[in-house]
Amino acid sequence: MGGDRLELDVHLDAGAEALLTTPAATKIYRSEGAPSLQQQRFVVEDHATLEMLPAEAILHGACRARLESTFRLSGTAALCFWDVICLGRQGHGDHFADGRCEQQIAVWRDGIPLLHDRLQLDHGDSLLSADWGLAGFPVFGTLLATPVDAEFCRGLSRELRPDSGVRLGVTQRDGLMLLRCLGQHVELVRRELEAVWHRLRPVVMGRPASTPRIWRT
Repeated sequence: MGGDRLELDVHLDAGAEALLTTPAATKIYRSEGAPSLQQQRFVVEDHATLEMLPAEAILHGACRARLESTFRLSGTAALCFWDVICLGRQGHGDHFADGRCEQQIAVWRDGIPLLHDRLQLDHGDSLLSADWGLAGFPVFGTLLATPVDAEFCRGLSRELRPDSGVRLGVTQRDGLMLLRCLGQHVELVRRELEAVWHRLRPVVMGRPASTPRIWRT
């Protein structure tokens, strides 16, 4: 079977502040039918701030997954979002065999696209193993934030000192920072993203980072 759908629509009025997270990982199981769809749509009005920081998504072997996140910002709206994906469950011998995932992330500000990122992963594709792709890492994370200036990104890039099990890269364009992270274990990737979020929050949201208690339960 297949074809499960999970849709989330969030609208923040002008001046609103929200941090959204999840209590546990999202799990997408094997399917012999239609793909499972997770579709998230966010509208963030002028002077509002949104932090969308969910737990990881675990994609089991033979799954069919579509993960879509769209953000529409107005005026000076601020955004911080991360997405962590685990391909299979390495400790249980699940290496994403016959799995397939399509991920799309789009960010717009005042009707102008800042980012339209699309990734398609198929078991056996060279993208999973090549150095220009995931380089064999089973966990990858994406963190984006706006508005962030280029000087902050340069400083962050100089200061990042990841462990040997993690690869990181930071870019910035049109006020949007994009960070990619590859790792062998979800804990390593989450640790790096949380560390960057602690640096980012005072700059983007104007207040110090305070770790949600649910992340430690």
